[in-house]
Parts: sequence; C-alpha cells; structure tokens
Amino acid sequence: MKQSKKANYAYFLVPLIALIIFVVIYLNFDKGYEQHIADQQAAVRAAKQKKVEEDNASRAEAVKIAVREAEERRAAKKAKDEADQKRRDDRQTAFQVRDKAQTDAAQLHDKVLRLRKDKEQLLEDIKKIEQDKATLVVEKESVDQVTAKAEANAKEMAAVLEKIKAADDAAVAAAAQAALAAKKKS
Repeated sequence: MKQSKKANYAYFLVPLIALIIFVVIYLNFDKGYEQHIADQQAAVRAAKQKKVEEDNASRAEAVKIAVREAEERRAAKKAKDEADQKRRDDRQTAFQVRDKAQTDAAQLHDKVLRLRKDKEQLLEDIKKIEQDKATLVVEKESVDQVTAKAEANAKEMAAVLEKIKAADDAAVAAAAQAALAAKKKS
C-alpha cells in the first residue's frame, strides 16, 4: 500500500502543484489582464475623447467660420443695402433738385414777365408824371404870376389902407381940434 499511497500522493500532488502554478499564473495574468483591459479601455476612451475634442474643435472652427461668413454676408448685405439706399436717396435728391429747378425757372419766367409788365406800367406812369410835371410847372408859373400880382395888390391895398387910416386919423384929429375949438369958443 505504500506504493499506492505514493500513487495517491502523485495523483493528488501533481494536480495540486499544477493548481498552484495555475493560480500563480492566473493571479499574475489576472492582475496584468485587468491592468491591460483598463489600459485598453483608457486608450479607447482617450482615442474617443481625442476624437470628440477634435470634432468639437473642428465644429468650433466651423462655427467660427460660419459666424464670420455670416457676419461678412451681413456686412456685405448691409453695405449693399446702404449703397442702394444712398443711390435711391441720391436719385430722389436729383429729382427734387430737378423739380425745384423747373419750379424756380417757371417762377423766374413769371417774375420776368411780371417785371416787364411792371416796367411798361412804370414807363407809362413816368410819362404821365412827366406830363403832370409839365402841367404843374405851367400851373406853378401861373400861380407864381398870380401870387406876385396878389402880393403887389396886397402892398397897394396896404398902402391905400394906411392912407385911409392916416386920413381917418387926420379927420379924427381935425374933429377933435374942432370940438376943442368949439369948446373954447363956448
């Protein structure tokens, strides 16, 4: 039975040694395997994260480019709209200037006609005034002659009145002397 005990030990010991070796290898492998799996997962995560970051960066760049292009289009549209508005305003201003010039020309034409008519009327009035002036000059000369005669007559009348007054005074003085002489006689 000794042999059989050895054989029993062999059957028991060999698998036990194999099991210990397997456990050591398995534990070593398991320890490294988990690290290896973790490293692979970390590498996959890092690759995914890098791809996400690259995608985000490219999206951010695309957004920046799109925003810049939108701003450029908006600025170009605004500049075009402003140019169109300026062109419309300039055209409207030109029409207004043209219309004002036509209106002013018509007003000036009417004013020229009115001034010509006024000029003719004034020339007629000047002729009438000159005729009236000539008539008034003649009348003035007549009035001056009549005035001179009237002044001469007034001087003659004043001289006659003075003579009459002197004669009246002399008559009053003579009457007073006669009355005095009559009183003295009485």
